[in-house]
Amino acid sequence: MQEDVLGTLSTITRTNVAVTCARCGKATPRSQARIVASAVLDDAHSEFTYLCRECDAAIKAGEDVSAEA
Repeated sequence: MQEDVLGTLSTITRTNVAVTCARCGKATPRSQARIVASAVLDDAHSEFTYLCRECDAAIKAGEDVSAEA
């Protein structure tokens, strides 16, 4: 569902206004997302990925780094 909304917004505005957090899957405004090296996450498939602020703070606080989804 979130992918449909993000795709529609991208089509209308011709830009990606939101990204999906690699840890929790929540749609997050790209301007608020943190770009991190994928080595931070256990199951990442890209060199870099996006994290929402909450997941970024959780990882920095020492919580489990595996994807919650």
